[in-house]
Amino acid sequence: MYSKSLLLTFDYELFLGRKSGTVNKCLIKPTNKLLKILENNNIINAIFFVDTIYLLKIRELSECKADYDKIISQLISILQNGHYIFPHLHPHWLNAKYDKIVKQWDLSDNSLYRFHKININKKEECFKNSIELIQHVQILANIYYPIDAYRAGGFCLQPFSDFKPFFDKFNIQYDFSVLKGFENKSINTQYNYLNTPNKPVYTFNNDITEECHYGEYIEFSISNIINKSNLYTRLVDKFLWVTKNRSLGDGLSIDSGQIEYKNTKKIMASFDLIKIYNLSYFKKYLQKNDYLQFVSHPKMLSLHNLKMLSKFLKFAQNNFILITDYKQMAVKYISKKSLVNAL
Repeated sequence: MYSKSLLLTFDYELFLGRKSGTVNKCLIKPTNKLLKILENNNIINAIFFVDTIYLLKIRELSECKADYDKIISQLISILQNGHYIFPHLHPHWLNAKYDKIVKQWDLSDNSLYRFHKININKKEECFKNSIELIQHVQILANIYYPIDAYRAGGFCLQPFSDFKPFFDKFNIQYDFSVLKGFENKSINTQYNYLNTPNKPVYTFNNDITEECHYGEYIEFSISNIINKSNLYTRLVDKFLWVTKNRSLGDGLSIDSGQIEYKNTKKIMASFDLIKIYNLSYFKKYLQKNDYLQFVSHPKMLSLHNLKMLSKFLKFAQNNFILITDYKQMAVKYISKKSLVNAL
């Protein structure tokens, strides 16, 4: 059988708009279901990018102690199930307001959504405290590995000069923020990945859109697939909505603006978007390509998505030898000399 690099990544976070949703419905319940599916299909080395600024925020509030404890317990389970957790920073949590009546957060003040909006001292503090928090979870789980990977909130890693000092100081070597072929021009979410290297994995230095042989950092591009819309797909979507087969989370997303794809309509590879009518597209993509990175969000998953995920993973396991560890993929795709330099 052929080997395939299947990178399963999840942004572990609440909703980021004026209604955060609840911990049980956005994180605990869907992630438990997700972990069970991964276990049933013998999948390890999935990556959970944890919204650490949120955790640092609730750690200080007595009203949120129960939520904090539940999350820490689940993060321990994630590690003990053979997966990774890494930091994922959404700075506008610094301005979030807690509503004690509904027990949810209001993040409608998104003036700090992009990392470059906070001052340099706060940037360093966010990285430092986030890494220390994950190290604390590692101690509780008795599982240790370098905290050397990152995904930017909202995929906003530009300008990279804002991140480079902290990648260097805290030994971040692997990034998972590039949504290849996409651009977002909204006020809150700004990035331009239209002209990134035509490679699934590449090294870079000062500009994430430019490959640099023997660069210091390694980028794992997010995959995309064809997005087809027709009467059948619209009817299926309507049926799923009417039958309440919607995302398990109960919050409201931030308005991220218009996402544009160069030349043709595509969607990022995500289990949030996998449905009965496009399951075959994901299967065909894996058949034709050696590398596939999914970006998914537990809060966005529906029971239907989870069912399709299970079907996809069974197909992948039955037809290919799967490489699911990002470090093994780095060895596979990056030249030995480049890899040594990056490490």
